[in-house]
Amino acid sequence: MRLIKGVWKISIEEFLIYRLTSFFTFILAAVFFGVELVAGHVYFGATGNVGGWTETKYQLLIATVSSMVYLYNIFFIVGHENMSEDILAGNLDYTLLRPVSSYWFTSMSRIDIPSVFNLALSGAVIIVLLVRGQFDAIGTVLYFVAFLVGVVLFFLLNKLILTCTFWLDGFTALGGIMEDSIDFLSRPAAIFPKLIRGLFTVIIPILLITNLPVEALQYSRTVSYWLVYALVFEFSIYQLSKWFWRQGIKHYFSAN
Repeated sequence: MRLIKGVWKISIEEFLIYRLTSFFTFILAAVFFGVELVAGHVYFGATGNVGGWTETKYQLLIATVSSMVYLYNIFFIVGHENMSEDILAGNLDYTLLRPVSSYWFTSMSRIDIPSVFNLALSGAVIIVLLVRGQFDAIGTVLYFVAFLVGVVLFFLLNKLILTCTFWLDGFTALGGIMEDSIDFLSRPAAIFPKLIRGLFTVIIPILLITNLPVEALQYSRTVSYWLVYALVFEFSIYQLSKWFWRQGIKHYFSAN
């Protein structure tokens, strides 16, 4: 708890120092989020149903994926950016010497305060849409379970990619590949070709985690199967990323 309080204290101090930059970051993110919602309204302006999706479900998909990204950013984005730099510069020593898990500390060493405000905005939209959709209690619970599963898997895949920096310098350029993939695949799965749908649902389940929360609102046995699959895949990636991290530390060279 002392460590968490320290992380929040430092993050807030940095936010106050760069508050103007943080303010513009929030405004730009809010504008882009609003544009996506307006675009969704335009898509469904002529008809209330496109490919089995209503406007409410589509808007909920946009708000859900945005909230996933914001929640990830709050706890992990700054830590992951610093982690790659520290690995390449040989400045990971202070982290490795601390009496805490280096795997987690390198990911959660800072809090991205602007994303807190963005999450509050997208979260409010989610609540409005859930109320408007009048979904049942079971579907709503499964929605939030699938939402958290998606955030964790988003974190694990990013951690796995960035850990490759221990071996390959050029992997820092792939730091934003997960964000770009999430953005590209934050649309109804049915609109994608079968090959892309299969690849990003089963092999690299990014499309699965973006669509599953909204699909879970109309509970079915298929949703349960996909949720179990996502949990099993997530556990496997967690073990793999921890193993990668341990092997990566063996290849680490200090600059001190």
